[in-house]
Amino acid sequence: MSNGHNLHDHSFLGFLPGVLARQAKSQIKELFVSSAILDLAVAMILFFEPIYLYNQGLSLRGIMLFYLGVYLVYFFIMPLGGKFIKRHGFEHSILLGSFLLILYYLNLALVAKSFYFLIPAAVFYALQKTFYWPGYHADFARYGQDGEQGREVSNITVIISLVFILGPLIGGAVMYFFGFTVLFIMVSLLIILSNIPLILTPERFEPSSFSYKGAYSRLFKSENRRRFFAYLGFGEELIALALWPIFMFAVLRNTLSTGAVIALATLITAIVVLYIGKLADQRNKRSLLRFTTIIYSIGWFIRILSRAPLGIFLLDTFSRIGKNSLSVPLTAITYNHARERGVVKNVVFFEMALVVGKVLSIIAVLLILTLVPLNLQWPAIFVLAGLFSLLYSLL
Repeated sequence: MSNGHNLHDHSFLGFLPGVLARQAKSQIKELFVSSAILDLAVAMILFFEPIYLYNQGLSLRGIMLFYLGVYLVYFFIMPLGGKFIKRHGFEHSILLGSFLLILYYLNLALVAKSFYFLIPAAVFYALQKTFYWPGYHADFARYGQDGEQGREVSNITVIISLVFILGPLIGGAVMYFFGFTVLFIMVSLLIILSNIPLILTPERFEPSSFSYKGAYSRLFKSENRRRFFAYLGFGEELIALALWPIFMFAVLRNTLSTGAVIALATLITAIVVLYIGKLADQRNKRSLLRFTTIIYSIGWFIRILSRAPLGIFLLDTFSRIGKNSLSVPLTAITYNHARERGVVKNVVFFEMALVVGKVLSIIAVLLILTLVPLNLQWPAIFVLAGLFSLLYSLL
């Protein structure tokens, strides 16, 4: 705990040292830099992916079926990511994942020529997730510091938030003025650049085995049940990333103003999240998680009322603060648990449970789009996301 009577604690510059992870290892710092570059690339395009598919003439149902394909493939090949990490190391897995991301975006760009390119796009996206995310989480969990895990997570969340301020602005402008192909080329170059920090320090590890079957049996063990249900909460994230952008675009009318709204909302979020990281290291992480989860789920329920640009901006800001704030204790708890009980198997468990949540939310959205009257579909989707997000509090 820091000394609350320190004079500098009352100024912003005094606030900064307390919220920064000062003991981070070189592997974590490299991951910070690599993530910043990669996330700038992703931020330029991520929010506009569903809008791009929507503008190509794909219906909401079609977009949901595309993501269903991605996550079903991911669920069945994910343990291969664990096997690869155990044999070749965290950083090689991240490296492979980033190049697969370029192939995904290439096929996405070709969707403008034919919808058939959605099939290889879904496969490459699932492969990218299989190698990138287990490698990323395992690297972070393995080299993180116990007493600073909250700050390390909040610092990388803020780094990501800062590039997510620039990214949507640049991406929205490029897409508005030059189209998706130019955006794809810019993003691909940044993805290649993101790998340079990771190859600066050679990775030392002992190759070992990883059971494909064991990954699935762990998912349904009774001692993991509470964690499993908590990670199902990530079903709301699929709605946030695939459907909320389309709703915003429908209200705001173009990618330029949509990008600007996201950028401003993210800037406000970044400032709040720094403080949450410090709190996560000083307070009980679980009680902080429960409080921030309730705040975040309220954000989803209020979205039922949003129909004007100002309302969209305020809700997007509120929701980003809620999501990033709950992500800090949730991720810190997950990484601490992984360090104590086996990094790779616990990271793969986290990803697999998360994917089950996303698949369930896609199926629920498809049911809403089929059974619910048109004027009530968006409110029903937002309520669904709010209910999913409440599951985070079980961790």
